[in-house]
Parts: sequence; structure tokens; C-alpha cells
Amino acid sequence: MQALLHVCILTEKRILKKIQFTCILWIQFFSKEVMMLLIDKESSKNLYTQLYEGLKQQILSGELPTGFILPATRKMAQEYELSRNTVITAYRQLEVEGYIYSTQGSGFYVESLPPQPCEQQENEKIEPAKKERAPHYDFRYGGIDRNIYRNRAFRHSLNNALADRENCSSLLYEAPEGLLILRQQLCQYLKRFRGVRCHPEQVIITSGHHHSLSLIAQFLPPQEYEFAMENPGYRGTRDVFSHQGYAMHYIPIGPQGIELSPLRRLPPSLISITPSHQFPMGSVLPIKKRLQLLELAAMGGHYILEDDYDSELRYEEQPIPSLQSIDTAGRTFYLGTFSKTTAPDIRLAYIVVPPNLSFHFSETYPFYTSPVSSLLQLTLADFMERGEYEKQVNALRNDFRKKHAFIRQYLEAHFPQTVRICGGGGGMHFVLEIDTACTEEEIINRFRQNEVGVYSLKPYWANPDDSPQNQVLIGYGAIPLNRLPVNVEALGETLNDLENA
Repeated sequence: MQALLHVCILTEKRILKKIQFTCILWIQFFSKEVMMLLIDKESSKNLYTQLYEGLKQQILSGELPTGFILPATRKMAQEYELSRNTVITAYRQLEVEGYIYSTQGSGFYVESLPPQPCEQQENEKIEPAKKERAPHYDFRYGGIDRNIYRNRAFRHSLNNALADRENCSSLLYEAPEGLLILRQQLCQYLKRFRGVRCHPEQVIITSGHHHSLSLIAQFLPPQEYEFAMENPGYRGTRDVFSHQGYAMHYIPIGPQGIELSPLRRLPPSLISITPSHQFPMGSVLPIKKRLQLLELAAMGGHYILEDDYDSELRYEEQPIPSLQSIDTAGRTFYLGTFSKTTAPDIRLAYIVVPPNLSFHFSETYPFYTSPVSSLLQLTLADFMERGEYEKQVNALRNDFRKKHAFIRQYLEAHFPQTVRICGGGGGMHFVLEIDTACTEEEIINRFRQNEVGVYSLKPYWANPDDSPQNQVLIGYGAIPLNRLPVNVEALGETLNDLENA
């Protein structure tokens, strides 16, 4: 079955020298069936995603029948005017998801899939989902006040990256783990500020924290390891590994972090931990327990996933050295992200792989090109090299320190008997334990009636019913400093209501 490929250039997008280059691929089958895919090179969506989604849709619709041989990657790349690695990445993603399969030496074939449900009738009315309005005084966790960002400095780095982007594609082909210049900058930064001991070969740039976790899950699969994590703990971590089919173990935490006794009874496992600022309760794992955990991992065949999500944001003491920095047995994967120190919508994170696994990890890395925008990588590398990232972190730390101190001092002065702050000392949130007979739902509703947003801890517990009824989470990262007093006063008014209830 031989396919005929035709590439068309669509019409002008704008009059002034801007032409939209859009490729239409026509594949005419032996059976006279015709398929059309559209690749828009000026779209904000990256090219391999467009190719992947187009092929996937044709497979699901049946236009690409079972057993159909996809065009060779080199030929597809030539006809589309794409890089071959872009085509390979799209094909591999389809293969990972089970839409196609490969046979050594003979290419990629469409997999046999069960029939798809009938499409919805065109005249069927769909009601849009109702989005709950955010409260006026919103203490939602995770956001950052965008006024703090060093936008001018970042634009400077972006312009520098645009000037260098001609070299970017060749660099990416040589480095599926990410651009070498960014990995070098990361190694220098992590050594200075977190004590992390690593070489660029150990660093993998990813498109976010969940992507980092997924890569580790592919490398250390559930057939070989079980999974343990703090309880309560980050819901995203739990979701990734439970969906991958791991036997899950939820380990209680105390005032000094994760309890070690339950870990001693586990078979070889991946142990996810936030030792420098436990999420969400805020405790810090002391050095004695860190050393015991590392010894336990080495003796039990475990690997530790150190999630260092906001360790740079310490306000009452120096940032705590990482667990990886004292690991002499090579049992620690160090995970970091730029979402807390740049912006949540910058989907860029990284893994530092144990030195004894770095070669094997890169050999099994499932993508042939980095999934992270080369322009973003070049921009961030320049931002770090010029010292602007360090200035950005310092500016964030100073802003958050003031917010942290203001909220703590207010609560301690006005509600010394009613409110206990759990953890603290860093990060962008507090857990408040309120002396009241109300349930968590009643507490949250009482705040909401006064247009104050505080949030449940239930999502972070393996069993939501285990969440204490009198604890809520508040975040302060997104609240501008000049708006904080009025927000905190609104918080205090509801606490007064609860105190007098």
C-alpha cells in the first residue's frame, strides 16, 4: 500500500509580509479513501502535537484503518518540511498510547482498536459547566503576584534567546534531556544554593512536575517497585503513581516529618518526600531523620524522590541543604520546578538523576526531542547566566517574607487561643488549626459567606475522612502586598464569628 503525499501552501494570513504556512497532507489509499491533515506552522501549538493529534483523530475515526502503514518518518518530515525528530516524537507518543505499533525494520502500523461510540448529534445542546466565582478575599494556594516578576530582565533574556534560536534545533537533536547550556546553569545554581552535587549529564529538563514523575515511573515501573508517600501529601504525586498501577503506601507524618518505622517494612519502593518543607503541613525533616532515611533506602533497595518544591522560600533561617547533598549511596532523585519562582504557567521542571543511573535513564528516555520549548530553555539559561534568576528569587523571598510575617503576627496578636499555625517558616501557605466545634465544611462555608476563600485539606489525604475537621489551608502568594491588610482583616472578621459561635 503506497501513499501519495502532497503539500499545499494555504493563502496569505496578513498583507504585510506575514504568510501563514499551513501544510495539508493528502494520503490516498489503495482503497481510494482520502485523509487530510492540517499542520499550521504559525500556531501556538507545537508541531509534533499537531501531527500527533491529527493522526490520532484519523485513527479513532477509522479513516486510517487497522494495519495501515504510516509513512516513513524521514519521508513524512521531508514532505511536511518538519524535522524528522518532530515526526518521530509524534509517532512514539501514538505508540506509547497504543494507537500504533512498530515492527523492527518495517515501520509503524495502525493498531486494532474497539469501535468508538457514536458522535453526539449536532443539535444536542450542551450546557457550559458553571464556574464558581472566586471570593473577593481569596487565599487560594499556588498563585504568585505577577507584579513581582522582573519582566524587563526576562524580556531581555527572551530577545537574546531569539537571536540564538538558529542554533537551537541542532542543539536539541543532540540533547533529548534538554539544552546543555540550561543544564549547566542549573548544576551551578543547585550546587550554590541547595548543595546538590551533580553534572549536566544527570539533569533532565521536563515540561512540569507531573512530567518528571511520569518519567521516573516509566524508568522504575510498578512491576519492580512499590510506592510510598507522605500522608497528607501532594495530590498530583498520588495521582500519577496510583494511575500507573503501583502498590501504594501512605505514611503518616509527625511534627518532624515522615515517620520512618512503616518504611522499614516495605519491599523495594519509591519513597516520595518533601523534607525541607512538608506539603501541606510545613514540618522540616531534621538531619538525624534524614540520615536514617538515606540509610534505610540504601539497605532496603529503595529510591527517594526528593520534591524540593519551594525550599528557596525560607524566611526565618537559611534555606535547608537538600537531602541529595548528603546522599553518599546514590539513592535520591532530586526534583525541582520553576513554577514557584518564575510563574505557574511556565511549565518547566527538572530531575537530577542519581549518578549511577544517569546513563541508563537517558538510554530509556521516551522522547527523541525535549518536550520543552527550546526558546523557553534558551531564555531561562540566559536569565540564570546573567544573575537575573537569583535576583528574581530574592525579590520573591522578600515579598513572601513580609506577607508571611504580617499574617503570622496578626493571627498571634488577635487569636492566640483560637488559631494555631501549623508549620510555617517558609513557602507560600499556612495550615490553620481553629479551636471550634464546627466541621471543616461549616468553617469554609462561614468564610465564604464573608467573601473569604480558605480551602480544604481533604484532597491531600489518601482517605479524605482522615482530614482533621478544624484545619484549613490558606495561600498568600498571589495577594499583592498592598492588598494584604484588607484581606487579612476579612479573614479576622470570620475568625471572630467562629470564636463567638
